[in-house]
Amino acid sequence: MRAGMLLLLALRRASAAEPCALCMAAHPNHPFKWGRCMPPRDQCSPPKGVELVVVRGTGNKWFAEDFLDQLRYFAHGSRHLDGACDASSTWRWTEARTTVFVGLGTRAPPGLFTLPITGRERASYVAILRHPVLRVVSRYWFEGAWGQHQAEKGRPRPLGAWVNRTRFPNRQSPGHLWNVPDNLYSKTFGGWRGNKACDATDPTCVGGVGAAMTGRAERALAHVDGLVLTEWINAPAQIEFLSRKFCFQTDGAGRSPGAHASWWHFHRPRRAGGGHGSKRPAGWVPDELELLVRINRWDLRLFARAAEMIRRRVAASVGDALAGTLPKLAPADVAGLTAWLKNCPAPTSEVAAC
Repeated sequence: MRAGMLLLLALRRASAAEPCALCMAAHPNHPFKWGRCMPPRDQCSPPKGVELVVVRGTGNKWFAEDFLDQLRYFAHGSRHLDGACDASSTWRWTEARTTVFVGLGTRAPPGLFTLPITGRERASYVAILRHPVLRVVSRYWFEGAWGQHQAEKGRPRPLGAWVNRTRFPNRQSPGHLWNVPDNLYSKTFGGWRGNKACDATDPTCVGGVGAAMTGRAERALAHVDGLVLTEWINAPAQIEFLSRKFCFQTDGAGRSPGAHASWWHFHRPRRAGGGHGSKRPAGWVPDELELLVRINRWDLRLFARAAEMIRRRVAASVGDALAGTLPKLAPADVAGLTAWLKNCPAPTSEVAAC
């Protein structure tokens, strides 16, 4: 009798308790009012916590707010965390700075943001890369045309002038990789300390970045288990790779499992990843394209290596056939990029420009 009363009391307390939210998007006070999480994948345990290593101009805001918020994660420090279910964990981002990965017992370089290789506070490290030249072009149309960057009111600075105001050594520091138009990826992951890592006697030195730093960056990216490309955000192969990693449902080939699944924001997000710059016209080719290719020489090489790394990871996860459908990426040379940009659509809230 007593046991029965205790059980009834417990059930009443449970029914009176506020329901918890499994993900940020399901919280009743979430700003975008999606109301539910992506359905979880059966027999799958998602990483306990995500560290989003921010590389500006590649779609980080989209990845955090349109994707991670709909999985079993809450933003680190969010006021909504009190309403999270026990099964949920958190995501956090690094605020665009030089990031180094250190092994157990290794002393971290002073002044740089460090993440442990083992014994991670958050189980998954994510970073998003985009073709280096196309990233700068996109960033110009988003930020370079703002009034605060204009030489005179109503007269935006040309792309070349904007680049020259912000490229090394101007307005850059390892703790604030904000408007960086030159070799941003090498600096973010190569242990950049804010000064030249090579000198003019080195024929491979471009803006203080050389082969050694880019090599360190390439090795660092091997520790980023959630490395993805902006260009493949809507690609079924990369979506399927992410679905198996972060445990949300698909049809097995990177598509929505239902014809009218209202939770499926991946293909039609609130704003396309890297989709800023609605004033950018279709087919726009900058006169300074040769300059952009030259000052991003090392990032272009690093991007190509990273793309191959992601292809291998995707193939290992989803199979060679689906991985083979990943879209072709823009070329690295001036002539090829000119032809590519001439065919680019104007960006919208749903589709990023090239």
